[in-house]
Amino acid sequence: MLAPVLLPLYIFVHAMFHAGNPVAEWSVVHTSDRTCTVHLDLVGGAPDVDVAKLSLIAPDHLHGLTVASHASANPADQWKRNNTWNWMWNGVLPPMSLDFELAWESCEDGTTPTIDLAWEQVASTARQSWNLGSVLLADLPSLSSAAESTPPGSRKASNESNGSATVTLMMPEVQKGSFVKWSEYIPDGCTCTVLDSDGSSSRQTATELIFLWFEVQASRGLNPTYSLRCPDDVDNRSLAFDGMAEVAFGTGTNTYHIAGVEWNAPPTERNEIMESPQITATTPDAAPAAPEAPTAPTRPQTSSGVEFAVQLLANHRDLTHDELVEFLGYTQPLHMERLDGWYKYVTDSHNSYAQARSSRNNIWATTNAKDAFVTAQLEGQRITVQEALLLSNQTWIP
Repeated sequence: MLAPVLLPLYIFVHAMFHAGNPVAEWSVVHTSDRTCTVHLDLVGGAPDVDVAKLSLIAPDHLHGLTVASHASANPADQWKRNNTWNWMWNGVLPPMSLDFELAWESCEDGTTPTIDLAWEQVASTARQSWNLGSVLLADLPSLSSAAESTPPGSRKASNESNGSATVTLMMPEVQKGSFVKWSEYIPDGCTCTVLDSDGSSSRQTATELIFLWFEVQASRGLNPTYSLRCPDDVDNRSLAFDGMAEVAFGTGTNTYHIAGVEWNAPPTERNEIMESPQITATTPDAAPAAPEAPTAPTRPQTSSGVEFAVQLLANHRDLTHDELVEFLGYTQPLHMERLDGWYKYVTDSHNSYAQARSSRNNIWATTNAKDAFVTAQLEGQRITVQEALLLSNQTWIP
């Protein structure tokens, strides 16, 4: 029996990222309760990839997994380390197809047999990586009729003293393991800033603010928050809020149109201000003037907020210090960063790219982390090394 794989949201992942990012689609044929064949199609990819690697990662609750593979483009190398299988190609790009014969001994009670897929590539000296998602190796029930009748979501908003509006999206109880995408349509002339992504991967296009949960980790409500700023002559309460939400679980996908907003403050408060042109003219003009003074001089300080480090490992499970030492052969302190469902282990920060590059070369030469690479952060947020070099006026070293 051919079981369709639940990945209806990955087509939207392709739309959110710039051209050149890979997109995965797959199907699963169940041959027994503990064996199956996975057919994987990879599309997309940049035109100048030098090296690419596909990784298949098994969770800890799936025991005794064995993998046999066949690819339409033969890999230059393949290897297994712990619960991760890797295939590497030199100068080979998607589209390509792969078939995996999977068999496992057992899966812990209350868990579902799954595998995670990750893609890494080096193109024009830039290294990039993506989590392509989780393949379900067993059938799951579709969304129940009760779940389908549940209100899909709503919004609450409040006006702030600086003229912006704070908007909170509210989706009631979402089942563990669901894939969720919420797209907010941005009103013309307005801009958005994410205040709290609530565990989602948030992206913004010219017309949409998108929150994407690849896999909800526990049954709960979802409540991301963003700030909406519109031109001064626009009354926030007159805006038409609109968006779409998609929820996928098992073999079912539901799409909802979510419009409207509930304002936290009574509308009369806004009307009372609008009735007095003198108050409207003086108070808003004076209020923004105070924060603008400190805001302007802080912008040049962003360059000093750039830091570089070396990432040695990314894993779906948090590892102990002893496990890291045994696995990597690296005894210096490492810091763990949680990002997009991964535990990422990085060195202490460096102020310059040259220092981080020197540290990376030493790690290559003295440890098992042969694929360690330089990362960059701006005020605690990951950015590309190229952006960091531009912001800090530093030069890339080949």
